[in-house]
Amino acid sequence: MARICLFDLLPIELLQMIFSYFLAHEIFLSFIDVSDYVNATLLSYAAYQLDLKLIEKSQLNSFFYCIRPEQIISLTLSHDNDTSHLSIYFLSIFRLEQFIRLRSITFIDIKYELIESIFNNLHKLSQLRSLSFDIENIKYKYEIFNIDFPAKLNQLNSFLFSVFVQILPHLKRVHLNNGDLLKSISLPHLHHLKLKKCSLNQLEAIFQHTPQLKSLDVCLRFENQFSQIVLSSVQLIRLNLTIENYSVSINQLEQLLLNLPYLKHFEVNANGRNLADGQQWQILTRNLITFNFKFNTNLDLNERTLHSFRTPYWLEEKHWFVAYQNNCLFTVSRIASIHMIISSSTYVYTTAPNITYVNESITKLTIEAIPTQNQIRYTHIEILNLQCSISHEELISIIDLRQVKHLFILSLVDLLKLMPFEQLLPRICKLTILNDLTMDMIKQIRYYQFEQIRELDISLNYENKNYIMKKIVYVFPFIERISYRNYLHSIQDMFRFIYGFEHLRSTYFYTYLIFPNIARNIYRNPEFPIDISWQFVEDNDFLYHIFSSSNCRQINRSIKVSVRLTFTIEILICRHLFIIFRCCNQLKIFIGYNN
Repeated sequence: MARICLFDLLPIELLQMIFSYFLAHEIFLSFIDVSDYVNATLLSYAAYQLDLKLIEKSQLNSFFYCIRPEQIISLTLSHDNDTSHLSIYFLSIFRLEQFIRLRSITFIDIKYELIESIFNNLHKLSQLRSLSFDIENIKYKYEIFNIDFPAKLNQLNSFLFSVFVQILPHLKRVHLNNGDLLKSISLPHLHHLKLKKCSLNQLEAIFQHTPQLKSLDVCLRFENQFSQIVLSSVQLIRLNLTIENYSVSINQLEQLLLNLPYLKHFEVNANGRNLADGQQWQILTRNLITFNFKFNTNLDLNERTLHSFRTPYWLEEKHWFVAYQNNCLFTVSRIASIHMIISSSTYVYTTAPNITYVNESITKLTIEAIPTQNQIRYTHIEILNLQCSISHEELISIIDLRQVKHLFILSLVDLLKLMPFEQLLPRICKLTILNDLTMDMIKQIRYYQFEQIRELDISLNYENKNYIMKKIVYVFPFIERISYRNYLHSIQDMFRFIYGFEHLRSTYFYTYLIFPNIARNIYRNPEFPIDISWQFVEDNDFLYHIFSSSNCRQINRSIKVSVRLTFTIEILICRHLFIIFRCCNQLKIFIGYNN
């Protein structure tokens, strides 16, 4: 009897509704060749969301045979170290103007030389309604740094402004690094705006040009100590506000809220001294549907601090619960993720009817000392930082280890306290060892293997580095990414430290080596034709990439090297050569394999 596919019984509209919950590559991996009916639905579906940061090239090739540009409504182009080749390959096959139904486009670490060709065609996307782009993550050609870079940067800003003037007035959703280019552009249709950083003056100007703005997510930076927050909107419904480098008062936040009469959802993360006033917040938040906050204060608060948050308004009408721990006052929310630090004297004060309410929002836990009075057994921890020696029994009384993905431990031998490891921590994939690895540690653990670990962050005793690394390869046989916090003494050591890891994709080092000497030696070597680019990392910090299509002969497979300089270098090793650096006073090297 012929096998019946249950998907064939579903109407095409329902199948397409199911597809809408997945990215394009996930749809094809999950549903291709399930049945002829499903295949036909895949070919006719016209709302694919394609993210090139998450897709493998092998998937991309087969994907292109099944899909046409006009079927894609959302596109993410990434030029980071792992996925740059995919975006370049993608753009060599398709022209941007072919995506006639594209509604959303996101750029991640875009290359400077591609900006003009891409952005000049954005106005041809008549259906485009959403743009995400971070100007500080642009990768520049190395030569640009050696010529008049400020002039080049001004030229780039002028070009982007001319493009934004054309396209932004038609968009409903915009996510940019800062608000500088927006302050003089009319945005009549903009509903959702996210800015990584923005000055108060810029934001006030933007509010004058966004009459339909309904949602704002912004990190606000103040120019002086006595700024008043004067933002007025009768349309804004949702505000997610982070305030940096400034101690804000409740009076300033009151002034803000009084000018936003239709605000329904408010989330704020700020520093301040007089923010723990439940009565005042009750007056200010009466019309809100959701209200979440995290207030850091240098005041030593206590249980009495929460009395003003225990009124019927907070507990019965709004069901908003508040907690205080380690100079941090915060709302207890299933949405917001909280990092909790506990020590021997740690105590959590809360207005919640049960302490387990607090537990549900804590996903990262640091244990500095074993608490004398433990109130909570944490059951949602994904990142666990153990900064003290603790027994197996004590640990499982505090935390359910089954959700932990990233574990910090003091010593490598602390793993022996967590045996059987795979049963106790079934989801763990990343391990950070805080203290140096020594010969004694290695001898105690050399016959064990931890096959779950894919990412490893370590520093090691340099005198015994060769022996230690040989054993580490055995103890952690499936490592894909490894970070060395040691300062590297030679390029030869760099290669020794990656030898033997069969599954390695990337490695990070620190070093005192002088980058210009490395760059000069590689640059002048005819066997290493290179392409150098760079980008901003932070204020006055740069990240450099040097790319070569040559193979490296020191290792039995082709390599890619990348260096990051701070007087730091970070070197990535794979089939091609990268060198990245940023200016500071130490050197960091990143090395990695790529498939």
